[in-house]
Amino acid sequence: AKLGAAVVTLETAGGSGSGFYIDREGYLLTNFHVVSGSKFVKVKLANGDRLVAQVVKVSERDDVALLKSVAVDLDPLAIRPDTLDVGEEVYAIGTPLGVLTSTMTRGVLSADRVSQGVHELQSDAAVTFGSSGGPLLDGEGRVIGITKSGLRGEKGFNFFIPIQDALKALDVGITKR
Repeated sequence: AKLGAAVVTLETAGGSGSGFYIDREGYLLTNFHVVSGSKFVKVKLANGDRLVAQVVKVSERDDVALLKSVAVDLDPLAIRPDTLDVGEEVYAIGTPLGVLTSTMTRGVLSADRVSQGVHELQSDAAVTFGSSGGPLLDGEGRVIGITKSGLRGEKGFNFFIPIQDALKALDVGITKR
């Protein structure tokens, strides 16, 4: 429940996705493709409260975005400072189909690869439309990636942006907790 509280549903004119808080000041991470074309997005917290967040910074190339809402009274997700080993258990949290809030799925880290110049994590943790922008967590609940996509029609082939790459692309520093 504590982890799920930091994961939110984001609503834009173009649809919905997921995001997650990285601090109490109101900063969230998600995918660029979730907020593309928006300056402001609606944020629905796990408890049902609604806020508005401004799109502060994006990297279209890396498919990541930084948003800012008002300060929040919840524990943000911790960021894992090092990489995960292939075969370790992972958990994805998001809002599949835009309505199933705080859905958690479990899998293993299947691969850590560079494909066509893009660094991606691969896992069989199930994700569907609406989960984009949600966190991929290690066994201790620390973020290791941001949900990017799954292969349409294929089960077990889901891709995530490594969190350190996302933070670097957005020039965001995180203090260790």
